[in-house]
Amino acid sequence: MGHDLENATDEILNRIQATLAELGVRAISHVERLDGRIDRLDLKRR
Repeated sequence: MGHDLENATDEILNRIQATLAELGVRAISHVERLDGRIDRLDLKRR
């Protein structure tokens, strides 16, 4: 029983890490897009 529980816990942790990594990548791409928009706005103001 203990071994099955360990395997299940590892599986859950792996899924959580994969989900967090995916969310992180999405967040970074959103931030980069925002940075690009802000840069363009700054150029228009000058």
